[in-house]
Amino acid sequence: MPEKVKSRMEHFLVELFIKAAETLQTMDGGKPEEKISRFQKYMSEGQSMDSAGQNRVAFYKDIIARARGVCRSLSIHFMFSNPYWI
Repeated sequence: MPEKVKSRMEHFLVELFIKAAETLQTMDGGKPEEKISRFQKYMSEGQSMDSAGQNRVAFYKDIIARARGVCRSLSIHFMFSNPYWI
């Protein structure tokens, strides 16, 4: 697997878990099982067999944007910190 693909996949997964944790923290208190149930309901709101719900779409769009931002900032840092880049 190319290193760039592996790096993007890793960044996506990291951002996925961060976003999930942030979303769970905004859910009302209660037992962890209750929060997970609310999260599942939130993610499936408006969902049908033909399309994902608005919450799910927004959730993953945010993750993708975050992961791309991290990849870009790392690429820029690498370009300017690597004397062999040019």
